[in-house]
Amino acid sequence: MPDYHFPADLAEQVTRIWDSFLDGVVFSRPPLPSPAKLRTLMEVAYLAGLEKEEGRPLCFMICCTMRSEVIHRHGHERIVEMWPFSACRPYNVQELRRLAVTCDIDTAAIWVEFSPDPDEPLVIRGLLNLGSSWVRARRAFSYSHDALPEALLVRVDAPGQLTVFQGSYVVATLRSGRIQIESPLSTGDLLGAYPLFREGQKLLRSQITPPRYEVLRDWDQFEWLTYVNTILAIVNGIQCSGHGGALILAASACELVSRERELVKVKYQLSSDPAHLRRRYVEFMNIRHQYGDMVRQYANDHAATPQGQFSLGSLVDAQRRLAETCAFIGNLAAADGALLLRTDLTVVGFGTEILLDRIRQAPVYELSNPFRGQRSPFDAEQHGTRHRSAMRLCATLPDLCVFVVSQDGGVSLIWSDNGEVYIKTGIQTTGVFLGYSLLVPLIG
Repeated sequence: MPDYHFPADLAEQVTRIWDSFLDGVVFSRPPLPSPAKLRTLMEVAYLAGLEKEEGRPLCFMICCTMRSEVIHRHGHERIVEMWPFSACRPYNVQELRRLAVTCDIDTAAIWVEFSPDPDEPLVIRGLLNLGSSWVRARRAFSYSHDALPEALLVRVDAPGQLTVFQGSYVVATLRSGRIQIESPLSTGDLLGAYPLFREGQKLLRSQITPPRYEVLRDWDQFEWLTYVNTILAIVNGIQCSGHGGALILAASACELVSRERELVKVKYQLSSDPAHLRRRYVEFMNIRHQYGDMVRQYANDHAATPQGQFSLGSLVDAQRRLAETCAFIGNLAAADGALLLRTDLTVVGFGTEILLDRIRQAPVYELSNPFRGQRSPFDAEQHGTRHRSAMRLCATLPDLCVFVVSQDGGVSLIWSDNGEVYIKTGIQTTGVFLGYSLLVPLIG
């Protein structure tokens, strides 16, 4: 592929991988327009994304389907709420500009329709109400959601940025002139943080009452996913603020703010740990395990109980409270400086300044494939102060990692291993339950 990519290149890549994407997973693959129509779809969406309305860039979602009277949710029989026009509108930049302001990018889509006839152009059929549950699950704020339409979707997040979906799964992105082919399954983006995630899960295990009837493997996996999701929800909270920021996740024994070795200065250090985040996490897990036992008993006895119904309502409320606390904490990173969190979910403080004169430098490598160890030297000087400070901090202390969120929304993970610093740029911070919801049916 060329050094700089355009919408036509994105269309070509999507056509190439569409039928092999999620190979081995059985599901209904939505139809794709012809290569020529797909190129038109991408180019017009890209150009419309460069337009502005009252000084603000346009952000919108396109749902492209073959001519049909109904649109199903991906993997479900449920039908998307459709608002068709009495007469189709032409698909062009002007129409997209007019309609984009009527459709919230997170809850609605512009419905574009194509015909198998190569001579018939793309048309705008109407609008779609997608609801807000999917985007909340994507940001790790919700553990259950309505799937996106079973169709090709193109999300225009910002000028020059396109994200292509096959139903609920991201296929490819075009950002800053570069195409990235995505994987809906585990990509190893968070591999550098796994040791800290495991430590956090173990530290909190003593406060959680395990289920009596559920299989250990199932509830242990759920606890792991919930812990990861909690961290991602905070990172996405930083991302949603639009200011950028950083989250330092430190091991419980990390001497980050000790008097003997002061490497950071926490401007807004909490006088004592209010334990809100930890309490919300533990509360949610305990109620979830109680509900899990209730489901197992119901499956064996075939009799629901009033207590079981109450447990489901309590579970939903506990998850909501956990998500709200994560969003609140994420907003703290909008202050100048990093947010400091320990693996036991203790919020140390925010507005954290990394004291560069007290930490050392080390070689930095970018990992393209963490599982295979594919790496290349990384030029830290090409990035901003947040990235450079995080790299030097990780070079000094091995028992922490840093999530750096750029103002454009991109997220990088930085950590160290055996004296070397690693960075994974453009990591996916999608809530883990968006992809694993079928594996954890107790929540939905």
